[in-house]
Amino acid sequence: MAAREENNTLANFTAGAAAGASQTFIGFPLDTLKTRLQASSPGVAFKGPLDCLWSTFKNEGVRGFYKGMASPLVAGSFFNAILFGTYEELIYRFSDSEGKISPARYVLACALTGLAESTAYTPIELIKARLQVEVGSGSSRGPLVVAREVFASGGIRGLFRGHQATLMRECPGNVVYFSSYEACKKAYPRENEVERSLVAGGCAGIGYWVAMLPVDNIKTKMQTDSLAKPRYAGMLDCLRKTVAEQGVRGLYRGLSPVVLRAFPANAVAFGAFEFVLRETRRFSSNRLTPVTRVPPS
Repeated sequence: MAAREENNTLANFTAGAAAGASQTFIGFPLDTLKTRLQASSPGVAFKGPLDCLWSTFKNEGVRGFYKGMASPLVAGSFFNAILFGTYEELIYRFSDSEGKISPARYVLACALTGLAESTAYTPIELIKARLQVEVGSGSSRGPLVVAREVFASGGIRGLFRGHQATLMRECPGNVVYFSSYEACKKAYPRENEVERSLVAGGCAGIGYWVAMLPVDNIKTKMQTDSLAKPRYAGMLDCLRKTVAEQGVRGLYRGLSPVVLRAFPANAVAFGAFEFVLRETRRFSSNRLTPVTRVPPS
């Protein structure tokens, strides 16, 4: 029993790392557009998604879409290992001998996964967001410079600005994300495993972002706020000011690039995860029986 759990753990976290690297590389250009649109005020910088796309390409070239990707690429591998690995481990631990899990335990597993992921990921997302909103071909200062700047201004607490919003996004968001994936995969009519993983992963990504984009918008505004004279006192203050100035529609700023990014990035992420998970288990000296992940009924 101990050997089985150890090998499962290795496979889960290795596959999660592969998913993170794939997702980051495929989705980063549109993530940059999303972040720039979210951080800009109405009538300032960009008129809309197409204007943001053209302005970024015109002023910075293709490299502008990948500004700030170095640390998320490495961190994405590490933190998606946490995301997918922790989820698989908790589902395994909370399931019965037949692989079935109650709705309450399923929600708890997803929430605990979000807690682990968001706590580790908040500083990286903050640095990434601040780099992405730098406009201009020669303006990028690098992740270490930004990290030192934020730390000098607010200490460790400054690096965790937006952590509450990240928790509010990830804990319920993971319930939407993983349950959508499992349900779509189960309902998909074709038997091709690769195809099922890609389609279900893409649908899960869209479901997650449509549900969680308002919270992500608040998080981005807080993390890209001025260090010297912050505009937002906290999450609720940011929410009030955003709705007062832009209406509820302002909470969905950046929706177009998010939806365009969500399907391919998450299709690739889940596809890579399932492939590496399968191959890692196959490579193991004693082949493991995959844990049956059954959505709560």
